[in-house]
Amino acid sequence: MTIYYNFYDVAGLLLIFNKENLLERIDFANISEHFQQHVGHENHEYFVRFFDNYFSKKGVELDFSRLETKGISNFYLDIYKTLSKTEFGEKITYKKLAEKAGYKNAFRATGSAMAKNRWPVLIPCHRVVGHSSPGGYSSGIGLKLKLLDLEERYKKVMNRRLD
Repeated sequence: MTIYYNFYDVAGLLLIFNKENLLERIDFANISEHFQQHVGHENHEYFVRFFDNYFSKKGVELDFSRLETKGISNFYLDIYKTLSKTEFGEKITYKKLAEKAGYKNAFRATGSAMAKNRWPVLIPCHRVVGHSSPGGYSSGIGLKLKLLDLEERYKKVMNRRLD
């Protein structure tokens, strides 16, 4: 089962589920006005709700049991779980992410985990940056910068509302 999701007019997301209705991966697609959101399984609805609430303080916390994680190392899962707790608009270096996950000197391996992330945006690898550069992004640096810009603009709007 594949669901198309228009992510805030920045990217189209293809949510690809396996036979057990676990989210296997997310691929990027061209933005389309035609997308399916209402589907039969509760896991499908969960991820649509997650993306609908992406910027909400009352957003849905990521439930890793809804992801297909077979073949992913515990190290990668630890990195992904740590990264999933970063707030939108927050950037983190590969080194700092590795340290927060409990792997002090594993910043290069953390970069590998980001490059192999099956669930971009859901596991927000676009927020991980190099010490002096934006770092890489498997779907292209242009998209990474768009996602970072979207989050930064939204964060500024929210901060103005709180003032």
